[in-house]
Formats: sequence, C-alpha cells, structure tokens
Amino acid sequence: MESLKDVTYVPPQRSAFLTVLCVLTFLGSCYQIITSVTTYFAADRVEEIAQRNFKNNEKRIEESKQRRRPIFLKDAEGMVEANKLRQNSTLMLVANLLTLIGGIFMFRMKPLGFWIYVVGTIVGVITPTLVFGNNSLIGLVTLGPAFIGLVFIVMYAFNLKDMKPQPLYE
Repeated sequence: MESLKDVTYVPPQRSAFLTVLCVLTFLGSCYQIITSVTTYFAADRVEEIAQRNFKNNEKRIEESKQRRRPIFLKDAEGMVEANKLRQNSTLMLVANLLTLIGGIFMFRMKPLGFWIYVVGTIVGVITPTLVFGNNSLIGLVTLGPAFIGLVFIVMYAFNLKDMKPQPLYE
C-alpha cells in the first residue's frame, strides 16, 4: 500500500480548445481594457467632435423628423456626453477586468473562473443601457457583444467538466 508521501497530485490537463478560448479572452479583454482607458481620458475631445458633427447634421435630423424615419443621429447625441463616456468606460473596464480574471482562472483549470467570466460578460452587456439609457442605438450597440459573450459562455460551459475544483492558490 502506498503512503501519502508517494502519491503525487496531477492537475487536470487543459484541452487545446480551452487554451484557444482563454487566449482569445486574454486578447479581447486586454484590447477592451485599453479601449476603456483611452476612451476615459479622451472623453472631452470625443464630446467636442461629436457636438460639432451634430450641429452639422441638424438639417438632416429635421428632414428625418418630417419623413418620420428613425432618427439614429438624435439618439446618438445623448451618448457623447463626456461624463457618460467616462461612466461607461469605468464600468466597461471593470467588466473586462472580470472577464480577463475569469479567463486566467479557467486557463489554470479553476471552474470559479467561469462564473467570474459570466459576471463580467453580463456587466459588459448591461453597462451601455445603464449609462446611456434604453434607446434604439443602444439596442444595436449591445447586440454584438451580447451574442459573442453568450457564444463564449456556452463554449466555456462545455469545458467545465474538465476543470476540477482546486484551491485558489497552489
């Protein structure tokens, strides 16, 4: 009979598929973190440029109102206030830090990372609606990230069976 000293712990092996998912998460999250920080510090300049463009488009907005067309330009006008851009950037930074941390945990085969990733994805999808309100343009803006997040959550869920609960620190 073997003694406990002779038994070695072999961590679960990460599949190539899970490795690719984690690397894509690292790249996407890091890109979005950089984007959030950049947007935070450029918010005043973005607002200034957008306001100039809206003034140039006032005639087009009036024509759209008269023809009873959807006025996406008018919806976008409230989205480019510097304080809202900063709020959105801050919350998106948190969301992407959560997805990055979740990806790191899953790369290390810790299933807790899946749940951290899910929370980060949910925060990232609802943030624009919380900050900018619910208008037609926000619906379009959140469709892409929501779909991609859902696809990644499903793909990660298929890999949960390979992950084993382990201590957070080894």
